[in-house]
Amino acid sequence: MIFIRFNGRNDNIGDRLIFTLLYNELILYDRVFIFGSAPFEIDDRPLRIREALFKAFINKVKGNKTLLFYPPGAHVVFRAEQHKTRFRLLKDKVILSLWMLSQTKIHVVGISVGEDFKQNNYKHFSSIGVRDLSSFDLLSRVSGVVKTCPDMAFLRMPKEPKSSKNIIVSFRKATPDDGYSSRYGELLSEKVAVLISAFSNIDRKISFFSNVLEDKDFNLSLIQDNKSTNSDLAYIDELPINFDYEKFLSEYGVVVSNRLHVLLPAMSEGLLPIAVVSRNHHKIIDLFSSYGFEDFLVFVESSTDEFNATVSRIMENREFYQAEISLKLSRLREEVKGYIKGIVQGKD
Repeated sequence: MIFIRFNGRNDNIGDRLIFTLLYNELILYDRVFIFGSAPFEIDDRPLRIREALFKAFINKVKGNKTLLFYPPGAHVVFRAEQHKTRFRLLKDKVILSLWMLSQTKIHVVGISVGEDFKQNNYKHFSSIGVRDLSSFDLLSRVSGVVKTCPDMAFLRMPKEPKSSKNIIVSFRKATPDDGYSSRYGELLSEKVAVLISAFSNIDRKISFFSNVLEDKDFNLSLIQDNKSTNSDLAYIDELPINFDYEKFLSEYGVVVSNRLHVLLPAMSEGLLPIAVVSRNHHKIIDLFSSYGFEDFLVFVESSTDEFNATVSRIMENREFYQAEISLKLSRLREEVKGYIKGIVQGKD
């Protein structure tokens, strides 16, 4: 028996995507119950925590193994203590104690951490699957159950490389990695203007969209600020329905973003990625560097000449890069599948 909790936000298609991919992989092995809440795309009624715990205890009595999976997302049971009330802290301790009494093995998969991670948040997992080597190094100092597990988005089947010149763009204005600094947003806006100016000299369509609703105003402002350079910039209000990225991205061959779960699904659809990030954006930098995608990192702190040179190098080597990406994505997909299979069918 497997339990899984949706730790993300329903207004974030990236959160819903990685949860659904993990859920669809787990149901290949056993009955899976969701508790708490569920993404729009999954019809199963989520259980209340007391219903989930009751099933776990019954399963224990029957002598069966019970697993609990936490995918990455905005919230986990063991959140930093400063964000909780005393009542919430007590409630979480009781819930954790009950999971342990039911002999449920708790696993987290596909996460990343920075230097400021909270050690106590990771004490109770039977396994911790981290999606980059930097996170592995950090968590291995405090836990002996850490292994590398690539991001759940790599479970998508990679498609053939696309050759379209059209570009799809999506940005967030600030990131926690930069402390939500307004300076980052300013640098980002400057470099997006440089990018649009360069691409506007070539016959191609440039479209923006928002992976999360809170990004919409920023993406619209980028369009407005660059109208003088390119009057044909468009905004797409829709998002992939039922994660149909093939249809959503059918007209595009290049993706530009600073959101991981814009870049990874687009890469799996055969698009060439350009990750415009700050040098502090460890989540994307660490993951790209761990799996051989560091050539696609472009930094907002770089000079205009350096920025243009990096983008030009990516575009000039496009055919080689896309063929290489396709091979790497196939390998990473098998690695994620093997990791999950090992946990579900293993002795833990």
